[in-house]
Amino acid sequence: MHSSMLPLQKIKRTRVLFARSPKNFKAYSGRALAYEGLAEWEKAVLDYTRALEQVQLSTGSIDPYIANSRGNAFSSLGRYSEALQDYLLSLQVLIIIFF
Repeated sequence: MHSSMLPLQKIKRTRVLFARSPKNFKAYSGRALAYEGLAEWEKAVLDYTRALEQVQLSTGSIDPYIANSRGNAFSSLGRYSEALQDYLLSLQVLIIIFF
């Protein structure tokens, strides 16, 4: 099986999830991860951003793991200032959670 087949399958499966629940932040995050697997960093950033927006609307908080993942995607694009902002955001949320 070609290495890009699994990410492509995951991207196709998200269509069903979005049809059922267009605000599903887990689907956005999963699709963003699939885009990372294909080195489609801009698409990953867009989906991680949507996931962060939806999780905040759904739960009232930020998911530190999604913020960190978006930071990784920004870093892969060479957008280091934005990556650092997401890493710091993730760290701030984790400090609140664990301390």
